[in-house]
Amino acid sequence: MGIIIRSIFTFTFFYFSFCLVFGDTIEKNWYKGEVILTDGNVLKGKINYNINTKVVRLKNGTKIKAFTPYSVSYFTFFDQEREKERVFTSQNFIEKIGFVNNTFLELLIDGPIVVLRDGEYVSFNGQTSHHDGALKAFYYISVGQKTYMVNNFKKDVMPFMSAYESKINSFIHDQRINLTKPNHQIFLIDYFNHLVDPEYKWIGSGTDLE
Repeated sequence: MGIIIRSIFTFTFFYFSFCLVFGDTIEKNWYKGEVILTDGNVLKGKINYNINTKVVRLKNGTKIKAFTPYSVSYFTFFDQEREKERVFTSQNFIEKIGFVNNTFLELLIDGPIVVLRDGEYVSFNGQTSHHDGALKAFYYISVGQKTYMVNNFKKDVMPFMSAYESKINSFIHDQRINLTKPNHQIFLIDYFNHLVDPEYKWIGSGTDLE
């Protein structure tokens, strides 16, 4: 899995944005994939994931099993609509009041700076369902075995790129990067990873947040 982080520090990253692109059909459809448990066992079958409850279900034949982040290391499935493999990792958050909260985060970029995403459906009528709500997405970065939810991209993310400041600034200018937009921020992180690691697979401008 490369750089998948289990110990987590929380800041705030792109705090939140309403992203209908992420509000896809994974709650309604079943996809071929596998669930990797914390004990190392690999279970294969059809996968269905509920973003709000953070429960992943695995169907094998007529049997359906449900799993929470506490028993899962990560799960992955092929999304036919997007024609791509999607990976959700289990993460542990230390809350301010002192308890551990486990959740699933989708792995968007795995490199020197890792980008992950969370979300939940919200509705103006008080309900939280994909039937009547939009999806509120939260983004995270992981650097040096710690994961941060960042408030201010310039203040909290750009310092990690300081070793390549000149190239980063040129890229921002040439590509007309808007640092207030999550897809532009991810594009910039993707470019930075490309600079740091020659073997990193550069996604380029084709992120799924556009």
